[in-house]
Amino acid sequence: MDVSTQRQVTVAELKRAWDALQAGAYQDEQPYAAQPGTVEPLQARGGRVIPVLGCGGGVGASTTALALALAIDAPCALIDAAPATASGLAGASTAELGQREAGWSQGTRAQVIISRIIDTVAMPVEVPAPPAADRDIDATVIDLGWPPEILMGQVSWLRDLVVGTDPLVLVASATLPGLRRLESTLTLLAGHRDAEPTLAAVLGPRLPRWPKPVRRGMGPRSRRLEQEGRIVALPCDRRLAVTGLDTAPLPPPLLAAACAVLDLLPAPASMKGSTAS
Repeated sequence: MDVSTQRQVTVAELKRAWDALQAGAYQDEQPYAAQPGTVEPLQARGGRVIPVLGCGGGVGASTTALALALAIDAPCALIDAAPATASGLAGASTAELGQREAGWSQGTRAQVIISRIIDTVAMPVEVPAPPAADRDIDATVIDLGWPPEILMGQVSWLRDLVVGTDPLVLVASATLPGLRRLESTLTLLAGHRDAEPTLAAVLGPRLPRWPKPVRRGMGPRSRRLEQEGRIVALPCDRRLAVTGLDTAPLPPPLLAAACAVLDLLPAPASMKGSTAS
């Protein structure tokens, strides 16, 4: 085809197409059962399921997910649902187990089984079904690994975790752009969840030490999280900022912050309503 005869697409047309995509106009109308992947293996494990969603790139979502898994201090699974080329957990295992299930490679670190995607995936709908656990575990932490707007744009088992009833941990940075992303993510999810996400973990100093422009940049939904005590500060670590996650121990202040996040999460269903004998 002679490219000189092709009609140029205007910016306005591209914007309308993007708005339509965001509204689900191009979304496959097939029932969910026809889509690959399912949350059933996660639900069948028992214990708590903790999805972790970064509100932007480089905010520490993978680090937060690993810290949560280690802070649980019991056998648990950590699932990295990011594409292999974008994995923040590629160097986090202290022992590699190789491919253990279709589409997944596994490794271990202390009491945590870390599963990572092997194959190239272009969209969340292509992420294979979560790997089954080969042992009893107390919790499953999922590093969702995709931008919120992409994750919510099509049906997948990852999206089901976001809109489901499991507590959701959002991760953002204590910067003006970071809090804007947090607010936009809260707004995006407001129409899909019955309640606000459980809490936000924000990379930066403690809230009282946030710069004034950052505090003034908080939106109404972010302010409500703060008022309800559902924002936890994640301390910055210079070494991690340079090296990323590797086999070195996580800094104690980061693990302490992860424990604070866990304390704010609801107890697993099996523990609710239990009484001492």
